Amino acid sequence: MRRFVFTRFILFIIIFLIFHNCRESNISKLDFPIKVDLKNTSIPIPIKVYGKLSSVIIYNDLLLCIEPFSDTIYSVFKLPSCSYIGSFGTNGRGPNEFNQPAASNTSLYGNGIVSYDLSDRFFKIDLSEYLTNKTVKVSNIKLPGEISMLNNGFMLNDSIIIGKPYVGGKDNSPFIRYNINSRKVESFGIWPDIYPVDREKLFWSIYSGRSHVKPDQSMFATFVFKVKMFQIYKSNGDLYKENIMETQENFFENEWIRPYPLQYYTCVRATDSYIYALNVSCPGPKMPENIPTLEIWDWEARPIVKISLDIPVNQFDISKDGKFMYCIDWNTMDKIFLYDLTEILN
Repeated sequence: MRRFVFTRFILFIIIFLIFHNCRESNISKLDFPIKVDLKNTSIPIPIKVYGKLSSVIIYNDLLLCIEPFSDTIYSVFKLPSCSYIGSFGTNGRGPNEFNQPAASNTSLYGNGIVSYDLSDRFFKIDLSEYLTNKTVKVSNIKLPGEISMLNNGFMLNDSIIIGKPYVGGKDNSPFIRYNINSRKVESFGIWPDIYPVDREKLFWSIYSGRSHVKPDQSMFATFVFKVKMFQIYKSNGDLYKENIMETQENFFENEWIRPYPLQYYTCVRATDSYIYALNVSCPGPKMPENIPTLEIWDWEARPIVKISLDIPVNQFDISKDGKFMYCIDWNTMDKIFLYDLTEILN
């Protein structure tokens, strides 16, 4: 009897080690072939940018600063000089008003930008006439109840895609897609194979992140907050590439994630050639003083360049030609910061 119990114990240990090593083997030790340090050039602007609440996005030669809790939400600057040319949008639920829009999840779409707010809707802002007459056109897409108030939303072709919380059962997928033409709602995606299934209820919190669509609308990439990893999906919902680079020690405290874990990727942008991801690698409360790095990947998930920045960048965007990075930091209210990427990507 003792021999039987001992044998079962040994088998358990062997199976555990195999399972553990299998999960560890998912972690890739990737190195960037180019590593550089860059210094910024600061550009004075009117005091409109409040780092903790803002994001920036570039549409053609316009740079928009988004302040979702301000009386005036969108401030517009002309590139490359960053000269202030106007503002629009107020908080509210009326025509051309916005109910605290998701600044960090705003993205380009068609002739302007697209985002969502607390009114359970996606909205498009047409900016094509802003330079000529300072007007915008707003159109709304009402969301069905099952995808309202979710996270990490964006538009891809004729669909709205949103990160999905844990719901249990066979339908437990990381994304939900709403086709605005057919009005069909479906789940898709694959959770990373890092943590065991008994942590399944935490998957949404563990793997939530920032997504960005490739400008040609053929793919999107999702970079994760609490795990140093990302996934690339094709527009049909198939997982195309996955890189898992680092997990955290002592990540859990009993049944939950420990307070103030490391945060990794907080802002993602893309061109048709590259994905640009801001990696802070610090707990949330330390972000205002932390100096992050900018990682550049291609759409085959290959590392290209790692850039050490020189200020605590909060949000950024990349010029259409991929040559310049425009940023705001956590602490400065009267400057936009510029990094020249021309020589690096050449």
